[in-house]
Amino acid sequence: MKVFKNQSGLAVAELLLIAAVLAIIGVIGYTVYSTKNSTNMSNSNAVSSSEVPVVSKITAPAVNSASDLDKALKVLDQNDPDSTSSADLSELENASADL
Repeated sequence: MKVFKNQSGLAVAELLLIAAVLAIIGVIGYTVYSTKNSTNMSNSNAVSSSEVPVVSKITAPAVNSASDLDKALKVLDQNDPDSTSSADLSELENASADL
């Protein structure tokens, strides 16, 4: 076999070896991706089937007078009657004092 002075490039065997390595990496990557994707889909299905439907909340009317504050307080109590926040109550009292 003669050796030439200006040899450059890759041999066919080297190119086949590189292609085989890239194919193996691609197959492993695809397997990991599809496994992760199917796991996420099954988790999202489990979460969505056990979720409680969201109930739309009633919005409070605009406050222009003291009677509007009473209406707003009633609407807020309808949305969350167990919540007795002193900060909310003090804000309503301050707002009604300003009117």
